[in-house]
Amino acid sequence: MNKLVRIMSISQPPTLRRASLADLVYERLTAQILGGELASGANINLSDISRDLGVSSIPVREAVVRLGCEGLVCCETNRRATVEEFTRDCVIENFQLREFLETGAACLTAERIGDEELSELRELDASISAISGQVETAAELFALEDQFHRKLVTGSGNQLLLREYTLCQNRITAIRSNWLRDADVSKSLPLPDHGAILGGLESHCPETTSQAVADHIREALAQMILTLT
Repeated sequence: MNKLVRIMSISQPPTLRRASLADLVYERLTAQILGGELASGANINLSDISRDLGVSSIPVREAVVRLGCEGLVCCETNRRATVEEFTRDCVIENFQLREFLETGAACLTAERIGDEELSELRELDASISAISGQVETAAELFALEDQFHRKLVTGSGNQLLLREYTLCQNRITAIRSNWLRDADVSKSLPLPDHGAILGGLESHCPETTSQAVADHIREALAQMILTLT
């Protein structure tokens, strides 16, 4: 019996099995897209996935439709789909959306952040600063960077905003994986600077924090676009 099917067969009510299998297929495909294993524009053959995972076509189709709704997959037919093409315009639009979402969250977080949350952000920033910035440490660097910004958005207390931010950030993670593999990235990656963001949060100033976040995101976009052209 296939591993996915075997796992889901253990102590699971029959009515939950199909939905749970769809979740597992979704998680597998999401990890492959976000990690760059399934590259921008890559074919996704639903029949092949169904055969490889040992599941019926139904959970595979459900997972692919879900990924399509999240902007990671372009659904073409019932049996075929492709990973979204992360074009230059797509990159710009996703970073613009991230800026709109995260600057709004920053305003809310600046008003309500406490000492414990600030301390956690400072610790993450210190960990980021300790990384050399070499391409071989990019995965660790971006993992910490994502933690910092997710904690910033979570601090807003707005769950709807966090959900939309997560979907946007997933697309940016996939874009970044393709960028690191394909673009003319230099041997050294500049370390993200969160000093202005932390300063705004420490002073509980929504305007200062929001502007610092906007500047930070625009700088990251400019760096990516520069290497794509």
